Order: sequence, then C-alpha cells, then structure tokens
Amino acid sequence: METFEFVLIVLTCVAASSVIDKFVNVSIPVIQVVIGLLVALVLPSVQEVHLESELFMLVFIAPLLFNETRETNIRALLLNLNSILSLAIALVIVSVLSVGYALHLMVPSIPLAAAFALASALGPTDAATVTALKSNIHLTHRQQTLLSGESLINDASGVVASVAAAVTGTFSLIDAAGSFTVLFVGGVAMGIVTGFAFSAINAMLGRLGYEDTVANVLYEVLTPFLVYLLAETFHVSGVLAVVAAGLVIALPRRQNNNALFARQKLVSDSTWKVISFLINGTIFVFLGMQLPLAVLPGTNG
Repeated sequence: METFEFVLIVLTCVAASSVIDKFVNVSIPVIQVVIGLLVALVLPSVQEVHLESELFMLVFIAPLLFNETRETNIRALLLNLNSILSLAIALVIVSVLSVGYALHLMVPSIPLAAAFALASALGPTDAATVTALKSNIHLTHRQQTLLSGESLINDASGVVASVAAAVTGTFSLIDAAGSFTVLFVGGVAMGIVTGFAFSAINAMLGRLGYEDTVANVLYEVLTPFLVYLLAETFHVSGVLAVVAAGLVIALPRRQNNNALFARQKLVSDSTWKVISFLINGTIFVFLGMQLPLAVLPGTNG
C-alpha cells in the first residue's frame, strides 16, 4: 500500500475514534484498537506495513516524552525522585531478569539473549499508555507524578538488558553496568547540554526582537527530533536526552509571565494537544491493525 494512502487511513481512524468516543462509554484507546482491527479485516493490505523500531522511537516516543516534560511538575518530580528511580530502574531491571530467566526455563529453545530482549520490551512503562490512562482514569496527584516520572526515565533500564544480552549472548552484570552508564548518564548529559544550548538560542532571538509565536512553536515541535537524532549519533539514550532537554527548556519558561510567553504557551499547548492525540491514536490504531498477524498464526497452528 502506498505510504500516503496508509497515513490517510490511519488519520481517518483516529479522527473517527474521537467522534465515537462522544457516544460510547468506552476508553478511547480501546475504541482505536477496535477500529484498527476492523480496518485490518476489511483491508488486509494494511497489515503489510511495518515500522522500524528506531523510527517508531523517533516519530512517536520522542515527541510524546518531550510533551510530558512540558506538563511535568518539576517540584513534585524532585520530591518523589527516590520512588520514581526505584520504579524506573530497580523494578524494571528486576522484571527483566525475572521474566527473561523464567521464559528461558519454560521454553529452553528460546536463547537467553532473546528472552532478555523480550523482557526488556515488557518491563518499562509505555509512555503512550501512561498518557492515555491520565485522560481516561482518575489518578491521584502522586500516582500521576510516579507514573509520568517513571515513563520519562525508564527507557534505559529496559534497553540495558537487551543491549548486554545481544552483544555478549548472555546477561553480564559488568556489561550491563557499563551499558547503563553510557545510555543513562550519557543521554542525560547530552540532553542537559542541548537543552541549555536551545534555551540560549531562544533567549538570544528574543533579545534581538524575534517574537514570531508560530515559528517559536514550530521550533519547539522540532526540538525532540533534533535532540533524539543528536543523542543517537553519539550512541547514548536518545529518549533520556529528550527528557533531560525538555526539562531544561521548560524550567525558565515556567518562570516567565510576560504577555509574549502567554501567547506562545496558548498556541503551544493547543498544538501539542493535537500532536499528542494524533500520536497516541496512531499507536493504538496501528496496534489494532497488527492484531490479526499476532492471532492468526496461533489459531492456524
């Protein structure tokens, strides 16, 4: 199927889900998955579309996490930092080890490296799911802070096990520690540096009298993609770099109360609301489209 036609179908499904959501008392991600499944049954050709994992991280996860940093309460994040780190790092690593070894014991034909790779994909909290949960389920302030904070920084925790396993064929604590240091610390450092650089550029343009609200929002939308690609070029965690850069960029803006900032924030919030809805909707619709591929081989066997 042509790329444009596929994109048009997905966007139509996302738009349709927003209309259906007004008439049924069902979570919108469920509606989007069902719509995707129905489309896949009517148009089987959509099942042939595959998205590379790196492209998925860049196009969907990076902007979602960057938007999360815009809405994150930094003070609440710092107050709950110990709990967030225990969930995002310790719990994810324990989950990866437990699921990986259990899967290998139950199905010995699956190599340990492959078992850890699967466990690393299941361990971290998915950013898109957290965003969807917040809009459909009532969560306390602390629950929102913990879930959002965990989803922001747990990517490296899940990746570290699969990287070590893929490289060595086994899980080595020494290799895992080295990979974790490079991915986590390197990604955060890259994000902080790029965040301060982008903030400095934005401040300089402001001092020069550059006050184009639309261009400023476009610059903001492009930021997560640029930061992610730059971090991946240096082989550090692009996701953590996006998160760190987003927090650095958002910090001075929260302290700015002038009229220009208010206009920019109004346009920016509206733009990111649309982008976030489209990204989340696309993910769940695409998931529904892939369900027949996951179910049919099992039923045929």
